[in-house]
Amino acid sequence: REGMKIMGLEGTTFYLSWFILYAGVMTFISIITSAILKFGFFVNSSFGYLFLWYWEYAVCSVSLGILVTVFFNKAKIGNIAGFVFLFMLQWVGQLVANDDVSETARFWASIAPPISISLAGNQLLSLEASQLGLTSETMNALYFSYRTVYHYMWMAIGTVVFLLISLYLDQILPSEFGIRKHPFFLCMK
Repeated sequence: REGMKIMGLEGTTFYLSWFILYAGVMTFISIITSAILKFGFFVNSSFGYLFLWYWEYAVCSVSLGILVTVFFNKAKIGNIAGFVFLFMLQWVGQLVANDDVSETARFWASIAPPISISLAGNQLLSLEASQLGLTSETMNALYFSYRTVYHYMWMAIGTVVFLLISLYLDQILPSEFGIRKHPFFLCMK
């Protein structure tokens, strides 16, 4: 990354190229994963919703990973920080996994990809166990103070928000190479 920045590569181009590459990879992996889940485990669920369940999580995780790397100049330190950050998010997820947690708390916790896929996965298992499966009729059903539609909503919003924040912070945070912009550069001429 540093070598490319020295040669004049914009941070926006760098991050978007990685996002597009990994979105493509995650699409391929999500198709295979969804097919295995649909025909092996979740026979009552819709293939499309299974695909979106995993794909949105994967793409949102890529966006979150890009956001974490913006804060570090060295890839090794960024990788370690990203792992620790996801570990901490999973720990927070354990706090909202209790049965006495409100729907509102679970709704807001779903902005974090590991928490969202965990809660939605529990929903998916519950729906499949009741022979209903995840379909357009059941995705808004309330089970254990959570609705699967929250997962789809937050992963879509999270992907866009994490990516936009990453692109913004890359412009204003100091680094070894490139010219930093003023924090209010979006409001200036």
